[in-house]
Amino acid sequence: LGLPNHAHAASPCLRSRLAFGVEATAEHLRRIENAENFVKSTLGLTPEDNFRVRQLSGGRAMIELEGESFSSQRSLLNQNDIDKKFTDELGFTSWNVRPFKSGG
Repeated sequence: LGLPNHAHAASPCLRSRLAFGVEATAEHLRRIENAENFVKSTLGLTPEDNFRVRQLSGGRAMIELEGESFSSQRSLLNQNDIDKKFTDELGFTSWNVRPFKSGG
């Protein structure tokens, strides 16, 4: 078909980033969107890179990264004031990183 975005990672609805039981509010969805924008720009991710920021119960954030460079990406996040961004600015209670898993 010659689609220009054929190699881009899937980008499902932001609601899929909220764990079961976490209410889908405008604030929660904005928080996820802003967190994903921060992670994308900090790590220099492209549209072909699979990653997600998920909001878990208790306001916790889980950053999911795909690929062989998982360890170096996690290290880069730690060096870029992610605590300040995720807790102080975005309002998450804590954050962690795990390998990307489609479907949460």
